Amino acid sequence: MKRLFCILIISAALILPGFAQQARNARIMPDQIGFISGWGGQNELGLNVRYVYRVVFYQGQLYYQIGKKKRTSLDLLVQPQFNTTTYRPFDWDMREETGFELGINFGLVGNLHFAHDKAKAYAFLSFGPHYVSGVPNRQSVGFIFSDNLFVGLQLQLVDQLWLDLRPGFRHISNAGLLPKNGGVNNGVLSGGLIWDLP
Repeated sequence: MKRLFCILIISAALILPGFAQQARNARIMPDQIGFISGWGGQNELGLNVRYVYRVVFYQGQLYYQIGKKKRTSLDLLVQPQFNTTTYRPFDWDMREETGFELGINFGLVGNLHFAHDKAKAYAFLSFGPHYVSGVPNRQSVGFIFSDNLFVGLQLQLVDQLWLDLRPGFRHISNAGLLPKNGGVNNGVLSGGLIWDLP
């Protein structure tokens, strides 16, 4: 399933630019698209917790520019994603199980452009609904929300192609909608490629 998701994202990245101009006129096509992959766990930020929940991220990235000034810009970010997980159902049990997450996040990205617009530093907040197939017993399985805070750097590799590197913090919980709502926190390191659309 991971392989299929990666093939779909790469195919979309190759096909969508051909339709970019027509879609841009209708304002349904993003200004940038990309793919980000990364990993998260409790040790990445030195989180002192007893549970284990590791995640590998496979995220599409769709950026819609909301506003731009000389050195700054603001984007709406949409992140469809399929993630794989490894976790311990119980703190006291060393046995690990595998699972997955499926969801979408929506966020705002604040950018600071520098180096003659060949680089930009950014920060973003995002949130969205997800489904998790399995989590530590402190959290209910099923519907959850994902809340994210990231900072990052985009460096232009060639015309219209950017390298994106980002560390961050993610919290998932069900907002008290289900009985178990202890939440799960992850420090995250991720990176990928972003394309400017014409």
